[in-house]
Amino acid sequence: MSGWTVQLLIDCDIVVEAHCSCRSSYPINLAAIRDQLGPDAGAMNNDLAPRIRCKKCGNKGVTLNYSPRSSVHSVNAQGS
Repeated sequence: MSGWTVQLLIDCDIVVEAHCSCRSSYPINLAAIRDQLGPDAGAMNNDLAPRIRCKKCGNKGVTLNYSPRSSVHSVNAQGS
């Protein structure tokens, strides 16, 4: 998946979720990242994770999970 940009993830409706060792997870605001870094900024884990701090503990060691929005909604609907 090399060559993926922030704008491409937005256009493809991909959800990026940060996961931290403190067990917190949260969705990443791709539009805000696009506005800060530009639409052609690299969007893979090695590109974005070093720039993201955990919202709960401040750790910079987050990992990112990528999934299509439709599968996120399906999982949430099944879990309800």
